[in-house]
Parts: sequence; C-alpha cells; structure tokens
Amino acid sequence: CVGVWGLGTMLAGLSQTPAQAIWAWRVGHIGGFFLGVVFFHLVLVLCRRRRPRLVRAAYLFAGLAVVLCLAGPAMSRTTWMFSSLHYHQANALYMALWAVWHAIVLQGHVELLHGCRRAKGIERTQLLFVFYAWATGFIGGVSVLFPMFGIPWYPFGNFSIPLYSLILTYAIVKYRIVDIRVAITRTGLLVVTYLFVLGIPFVVGWWGRAWLEGSLGREWWLIPVGLCTALATAGPFAYFLRTSLFLAGLSRKPMARRYAASWTWP
Repeated sequence: CVGVWGLGTMLAGLSQTPAQAIWAWRVGHIGGFFLGVVFFHLVLVLCRRRRPRLVRAAYLFAGLAVVLCLAGPAMSRTTWMFSSLHYHQANALYMALWAVWHAIVLQGHVELLHGCRRAKGIERTQLLFVFYAWATGFIGGVSVLFPMFGIPWYPFGNFSIPLYSLILTYAIVKYRIVDIRVAITRTGLLVVTYLFVLGIPFVVGWWGRAWLEGSLGREWWLIPVGLCTALATAGPFAYFLRTSLFLAGLSRKPMARRYAASWTWP
C-alpha cells in the first residue's frame, strides 16, 4: 500500500498535463485508502482485539472509495501549485471520504495506545515501536494532502515515509514483531494477487480507452470500473485461499499456526 501511494505521488510529480496527473493521483489513492484500513486491521491483530464487522466495513469503505476516485466523482480536477505540480483539487465527496479514512486511522492509533497500556515487557516495547513508526509515517503522509484543500504546504511530508520504514524494520529485526519468513511470503502473495486485481482494470482503461470510447461513448469508464469492482470483490477471497494453502504447508510449526490464526479473514 505504501509503495502504491509512493508510486502515484511520484507519477503525479512527473506528470506534464492535468489528465496525466489526475490518473496518477487516482493510482496513489488506491494504496492510500487501503493503507489506513490495513493499518487498522494490523493493530487489532497485534493487540489481540477481534472486531470482524468493523474490519469488514473498513475494507468495504476502502474499496468503495477507490472506485469513486477511479470513476471520477471523488477525483476529477487538478490545480497548478508551487509552480511545479498538478495537484488534485478536493471536492465535497473527497472531503467526506477523507474524513472517514482519518477516523479509521485515528481509531487504529487509539487501539494501539490502549494495547500499549495493557501490554507488559517485550510486547509493550514492540507495540510502542509500531506506534512510533506508523505515527511518523501518517503525520508526514497526511501533510501531503494539505494542498488538495487549498493549504499551500509543500509536500515535504513524503520524506517521513522512509523514516517510518526504518523504525519498523529495526523493530522487526530487533524485537521479532512478526515471523519474517511467513510475513514476507504472505506479502508476496498479496502483491501478486493485487497486481492482477488492480492491474487488469488499469491496463484496460489506459490502453483500451480509445476503443471503449468509440464503442460506448462517454460511458466508456463503466467497463474498467466494473471490472475493478468485480476483481476487487474476488481479490480478498483469492488471497485468503492462496495464503491458506501456503500456511497449510507450515502447519506443523507453532509460529506459523499462530500467525495464520491471527490473520484469518474476518
């Protein structure tokens, strides 16, 4: 998710036209919206809190927000800022999505603080490092959005993301927050799954736009958005199936069993 957000903002910075920039911002927000939800889910897992209905609702919100951005209602205009960037200009719908996303992220930090207070010893240290890392990343990352609301704040905040990565990497290596082998494998499976889920609609919209416009006119965008919706719905189930099959091969190892149980789809 962080990588997708970084890719989108980089492409937005390199864009020469408003049309290129708005698509770059849309791509970035695919990772951005899901980043907050994945963080919230991760916090609940680390703090041993089961709130399956809330997690499902959060993932559904992220999927809906992505569709609304890709389709255009929440993200359709840019403005020229800092004499160098085509910045997305927020509308009322985007502000509403932004507010809900912030509520999810803030709730995640509240849950994490409560978890720190309940935890003892090494577990408390692990959770504190997770809190510092994510708080650093989110504070810097959110500041990148200020210009979208007309606040002339140059997006230096993106430089906090490498700092977040360094803090979290140190905590994983030093304090063994997760089983690295299992975590890396699951991350790889997630990346492969969503390369297909999100990549296919993007390719169809990018290279097939001329043909779709010729066939469907102004409603051409319904095809890539519909495809994205269908694949995004199937994506979590495909990912869960792939990871279940992988972890079945590690089921004799206690760490793998505990990790698999904690990340079961809610």
